[in-house]
Parts: sequence; C-alpha cells; structure tokens
Amino acid sequence: MFSRFARFFNQFFFLFSFLVSKTVIRMTDPEVSKLLLPEPFTGTGDITAYITQFELLSTLQNWLKPLNDSSGTQRRDASGNLLFSDKRHTIFPLRLRNSAIEFYQSLDTATKGDYDKLKAAFENQYLEPAEFFRGALRKRVQGETEKVSEFLSDLQLLARKAYPTDSEDIRNHPVLQAFMEGLFNPQVRIELRKAKPDTIKIALEQAIHLDAIYRLEASQAVAGPSSSTPTFNVNSVDKLVSHMETLLQHYNVGPVSSDRHKNRWRSP
Repeated sequence: MFSRFARFFNQFFFLFSFLVSKTVIRMTDPEVSKLLLPEPFTGTGDITAYITQFELLSTLQNWLKPLNDSSGTQRRDASGNLLFSDKRHTIFPLRLRNSAIEFYQSLDTATKGDYDKLKAAFENQYLEPAEFFRGALRKRVQGETEKVSEFLSDLQLLARKAYPTDSEDIRNHPVLQAFMEGLFNPQVRIELRKAKPDTIKIALEQAIHLDAIYRLEASQAVAGPSSSTPTFNVNSVDKLVSHMETLLQHYNVGPVSSDRHKNRWRSP
C-alpha cells in the first residue's frame, strides 16, 4: 500500500514539475516552449548523460546553425571564421535544477554566453575523476536479477569513463577481467575461468549459455519431479458420492452404491 502511494506521489510530483517548467518557459519565450528538452539535471546525476542528450537534441532541432547571406552562402567574420547562430548556451540552463542551477547562476557572463565554456565549466564541476570510475569498475558485480548482457554494458560504460583517452582495445582488458570476476553465479565464474575466453564477445556468449543452463536446472530442482499419473483423493470422492445420493433421493431416484464407486477409484 505504501509503495503504491509513493509511486503515485512521485508520478504526481514529476507531472507537476514538468507543467511548471513548461509554464515558465512559455512565459519567457513562446518559441522555447515548443522545444524538446533533456531530462532535468539536479547536480547529483550523470552530467555526461545530460550533455549527451542535450547535444543530440541540439542537432535534431538546429540550435547551432550557420548564418547565411541572401545568396545562401555562409557568412564569415573579419578573420574569415564561419559564423553560426548558436542558441545552445541559452537553452542549456532551462532544465537545470537545485544545485545545478545555483552553480550556473554563479558563473560569469562570458562563460554563460559561450556554450563550449559553459559545457567545460559543468564538466569540471560535476564530472567524477577517472580514478573514481576505475574503482567502480573493479567493484561492480552483477545483480541477482540483472541480465548478463546488461551487466556487461554497464561495465563498458564505466570503462569509457575510467579510461577516456584509451582505445577500445585497451579498455577491453579491464572490462573482460571485471566481467569474469563479477558474475553473480559462482559456477558460471568457475566454468568461464576454465574456458579462458580471449574476447568479450566470446565471454558474453559463454556466460549467457552457462547462466541459462544453471537457471534451468535450478528451476527444475525447485519444481521437483513431475508425474503423469493422476492421483485421486478417496475422501473427496466419498463426499461427492454422498452428495449425489442425497440429490437422487430428493428426486426419488434409486440409491447409488458408494462402495461400488469407492472401489473404482482405489488402487488394487
């Protein structure tokens, strides 16, 4: 009951916050109210995910587009640099909340007016150092109900943050090691160590196969042996026959021998 109430409250609060944010945006700029915006960033989530969503939406909605003259040629400044119409720095703070919007307000005007500087400021403030993600990669273990493929995907995400300047081939080594050591089922871990897979792809295929086998065996052990031979409860049959006799007597029909029926259901 409490969980249902909490879920309803969270949904109500999310809807209320969404409507309020849309109202504020609509009051300040009618054009902005039509924009697709990322999920709010409060200062405690993943700043990389917020920036990634923001830049994908920026590309989709042309928040950064070239400035062209009447002939359609892109304009340049006095130094020959191409000119752009850039709305990103004005849209970026619209979904900031709590400490994130407070940090934005503390920035100087030059940083607020340049998207690249604004992005760098938020990354410096909220992005965890690579050492943090390296420790998280080593400590990460698969959850009891977590799929093997989901576990591997999260390890690869941590590795990209832990080793941002390294190639994928280099990152694959710590990912493979963390994957084999962090699997939930100890039997799968043992069999995988025996197999010694060379690549992440092979390790994933073998782990999924082994995990499926052990889960199937565990489910069959819980269910127990099945029998195709039907069993009957003699007492239940006796009660049914007695009830039928009562009905037959009520409608003046001849009696039914309960012994004859009981013998039919009993084993010889």
